[in-house]
Amino acid sequence: MAAPGCIQWEMGNALYGVYKRNRVSLREAQRVFMEFDSLPIRILDVDVNAALEIAIENHIPAYDAYYLQCALYFEFPLLTLDKRMMDIAQEIDVTVL
Repeated sequence: MAAPGCIQWEMGNALYGVYKRNRVSLREAQRVFMEFDSLPIRILDVDVNAALEIAIENHIPAYDAYYLQCALYFEFPLLTLDKRMMDIAQEIDVTVL
């Protein structure tokens, strides 16, 4: 697996969201993050200018565009459940898993 460096921040944000909705405790969220952090994920450099172009052209958050830009540049398939990202990926010739 590979991802832009923001993946750790996004995971932290997601865990905070489930904590806020009382679905996990702080300790559980920390344990999940530790397990996530132990995964062998290759951190990719993001061409922010290229990602901004994707974000602006498609009216999506820059964070989403970072994943799309990395998949496009490194010719990696994109793993997502986000329908909008799937559609954009197909438009820019990125394979979606």
